[in-house]
Amino acid sequence: ESNPTYLLQRIDSFIHGFRQTLAKFDTVKFDALVESIVGKANEQLTSVDAEASRMWTPIDKGTYNFARLADEVESLQR
Repeated sequence: ESNPTYLLQRIDSFIHGFRQTLAKFDTVKFDALVESIVGKANEQLTSVDAEASRMWTPIDKGTYNFARLADEVESLQR
């Protein structure tokens, strides 16, 4: 289905379900997840192709936010 009412119901259902998932997260588990994401984001790229892909993604999306990954890491570390 693609009508607006159905879509709104699906969004509400997701938010409700995700809220329950977050409520079950303990601090240790959450901190480990954040540390894992930050570690992955800070990994050195192993090829020119990977670096080019990281740079072309914001160009392709039209956002031109080349610091997005660094901004997200900074937000996660707060």
